[in-house]
Amino acid sequence: MTSFIDTSPAICKAVVCILFLVCIESLVCAIMCASYRLKARFTASAYTLLAVSFAFLCMLYNGVLIKEFGYSPDGFVLSAYRMPAVLAIIITVVLAILSSLMLALSIRRRKSRLTSMSVKDALDKLPVGICFYDETGLPVLMNRKIAQESKIVTGKSLFNASVFLKNIDDGNVLAGVLVTKSGESSVIKLPNGEIRLYRKNEHKADGKTVYELISEDITEEYLLSSSLFEKNTELAKMNKRLREYGEKVTELTREKEILEAKVRIHDGMGELLLRTKKSLSEKEEYDKGSLIDFWEQSIKMLYEAKEDGDSSDEFSDLISAAKDIGVTVSYIGERIPEKSVAEKILIHAVHECLTNAVRHAKGDRLDVFVSESDTHYEIKIKNNGLPPSSEIVEGGGLSSLRSVTEREGGDMTVISTPEFTLILHVLKDRRL
Repeated sequence: MTSFIDTSPAICKAVVCILFLVCIESLVCAIMCASYRLKARFTASAYTLLAVSFAFLCMLYNGVLIKEFGYSPDGFVLSAYRMPAVLAIIITVVLAILSSLMLALSIRRRKSRLTSMSVKDALDKLPVGICFYDETGLPVLMNRKIAQESKIVTGKSLFNASVFLKNIDDGNVLAGVLVTKSGESSVIKLPNGEIRLYRKNEHKADGKTVYELISEDITEEYLLSSSLFEKNTELAKMNKRLREYGEKVTELTREKEILEAKVRIHDGMGELLLRTKKSLSEKEEYDKGSLIDFWEQSIKMLYEAKEDGDSSDEFSDLISAAKDIGVTVSYIGERIPEKSVAEKILIHAVHECLTNAVRHAKGDRLDVFVSESDTHYEIKIKNNGLPPSSEIVEGGGLSSLRSVTEREGGDMTVISTPEFTLILHVLKDRRL
């Protein structure tokens, strides 16, 4: 039977190459078993296969040295180069099959069982950056994401988490990176537009303190928050313009009413002067009593107009006007300061309830109750007369009152049964 050393050179080289690959596979299996801490019997099998494959390679390689390079056979006592070539090939094939099976089983066990590296693999697949470190800042466990971010933010690898956080707090970051503090956390805008939130947590285990640094992607939330802030700012400006517009409309309406009163007085005085001139120029007798009454009425109208122009208590004027149409207004509770937003809403509400009481309820009494808290006035208005026959539907007057109240930060409630009741809550300490 032909020995291994006497077979063809091609077969010798092929067998040696296959054994070399078998040794490499066995080495990979041994490293995987040690790294992933697989069971002892599995690890022992991997190391045994590696030792046998390497020893058999060395024995057969001696034959190659003798045949190809002229080495003396006397120097290789325990060599297998004289074994039958068929047996060497069979052993090589068996070792190749075993190493392949061992490698496949190692990969399968690594994927199907939890090992110490399984945690690291899972962390690397997370979209958030995580780093656990001790009190000195030395990382105990971190994933690939936060390691990449460290180079993007500071240009350095993450060797010390405490130093990394201090660089962020001090603003020692690369150009294009923006840092904003948010309490104890930091919001970082990366050059690619991504927004990351860095926050630190503290954990205690087995009497030791371990810190956790987490980096989260808050780009969408940050953009939504910024958009909402801008919209709220625009709404605040719009509300301010609407309040200013409402105040100007009120002022213009009052000035218009004063102007109309002055025009009426002017026209009345002109008529009075013309009538007086005509009466005095006529030779026949004229009605002196009628002319004197006309003058008295005109003078009285002048005084009333002056008093109206000087009056600053609009609520008292409203109560007086209600009395003139036969409705008594009873005011019970705290007095709302004059020239305040709350008084303006009160006057609007009493005016609207007064109109509804006369028109719909046929009432002659209006009760106004006012109480206050630290921040609000509560205004409750009732009237006597006929109760509402159905649920009250807010028309132009009540709708306008609700709009004014809610625009100033208050709220309004309309109760239909068993009697009409209007309840308003208005903010305090707001002046016109």
